[in-house]
Amino acid sequence: MDGTPLPKTFFCVDVEAVATGRGHSDRTPCLVVVMDQDERVLLKTAIRVDKPIVSYLTPLTGIRPGDLRGAPSYEEVVRKVKALLGRDAVLVGQSIKSDIEWMKLEQGKDYSSTVELSDIFEAYNPRYGNYSRFSLAHEANVLLKEGFIREPHDPETDCRASIRLVKKYYGQPQLLNRAKQELLSRRPEPSWVKKNDYKYDGVCLAGYYPEKCSCDSPTLVAVATGCGHSDRTPCLLVVMDQDERGQADRSYLTPLTGVRPEDLRGAPSYEEVVRKVKALLGRGAVLVGHAER
Repeated sequence: MDGTPLPKTFFCVDVEAVATGRGHSDRTPCLVVVMDQDERVLLKTAIRVDKPIVSYLTPLTGIRPGDLRGAPSYEEVVRKVKALLGRDAVLVGQSIKSDIEWMKLEQGKDYSSTVELSDIFEAYNPRYGNYSRFSLAHEANVLLKEGFIREPHDPETDCRASIRLVKKYYGQPQLLNRAKQELLSRRPEPSWVKKNDYKYDGVCLAGYYPEKCSCDSPTLVAVATGCGHSDRTPCLLVVMDQDERGQADRSYLTPLTGVRPEDLRGAPSYEEVVRKVKALLGRGAVLVGHAER
């Protein structure tokens, strides 16, 4: 964001997922939209889901029973998406890492780089002494047009919002700084997830809110998640994106952890790091250190 010009050609990929389990991580792709920089829809297709569907999460996905009938397979859709992109493709969007993972896109092969909106609009909030991140709905409704994103969810609208926000603010530091202050000054509308108390059709929606989680899946937030001395999550072992919201964060505890907001971007998942650590050790390993648990 230092004045670097926006590429002439870029794409937005938005993937929706149904619930195939009760946990907040039990999701399977059911729809994908690919849109180019001119807001042309290059691909919009449902995806066949072979697992039993617990909930279509319609308010979040826009998908209803029957919409997936006759849909192509997941593997076929992934091939179509990759054919539209290429090693030079630039991807823009909000929480785009999730879309990249769901479509199995490889950097250097299926795309070259990304422009992540939640990074662009991240703003220091002096009131709480931390960094605030905003939902795409808040960014679009404050900075583009009131009511730009409404319920029920529409992935095409999300792509259009992402493209317009990137075109308007990318490489425009002064304009961006004013936008951040406006985002901070406007109280976000409660999300649909919050309105439903983080549960829908018996499915947990609290991946980023440990205090509301009703399943056994690992929560997706990092660093301090409360005010108590026990409210801690390994901040060097957890990815802080997948929608990169982090609303549950209270503090990075930088004087204690040495970790700052930018340090967690692109980090591997907690589970992946645990596997790597275990691979280095073994049943005969002796651990030394201070206050090990």
